[in-house]
Amino acid sequence: MARLKRQLAAFTFIELLMVMGLMAILALFISGSLSNLINISQLTSRQQLVKNEGDHIIEVINRMTQSSRPLDCLDNSYFTILNPDGGTTRFLIDGTNIASRSATLGEDIETSTDQVPLNDTQVKVSNFQLDCSHFSRYAWGSWLNFKFTLTDTLSAQKPVSYSFESVINFPNH
Repeated sequence: MARLKRQLAAFTFIELLMVMGLMAILALFISGSLSNLINISQLTSRQQLVKNEGDHIIEVINRMTQSSRPLDCLDNSYFTILNPDGGTTRFLIDGTNIASRSATLGEDIETSTDQVPLNDTQVKVSNFQLDCSHFSRYAWGSWLNFKFTLTDTLSAQKPVSYSFESVINFPNH
């Protein structure tokens, strides 16, 4: 009787191997799912970064041009505005950045060293297009259209890109 109890209470070697095999299969499935979840999370955060950067650039340019007057524009290169305080600001493409260069009243915008990139170094600008055909300091209701593409620089394998477009109106100059 004691021998029968001892045999019923113990696991056989085959049973232990089966349980370990099932646990290994379960661990493999869970680790694969977890890895996939991490990749999706990283992709989503990169997409959000690129989208936020593009929205930020458009917001800054729109806010700075709200009460400004158009001064100068060169297709696909830059546009310059006259600020309410009498200074000037130029928005331009600077390598892989969109930048703003400011000059105070009486200072030449061409020689100004006060230049600030509007996008983070984690994204680069490409396909910058600036349409100055309706941009004039002399015409009422002047406007310009600009487009650009932002791409993240964090991943060389699957870069995330978004295209942005905005129209700036100068109705009251």
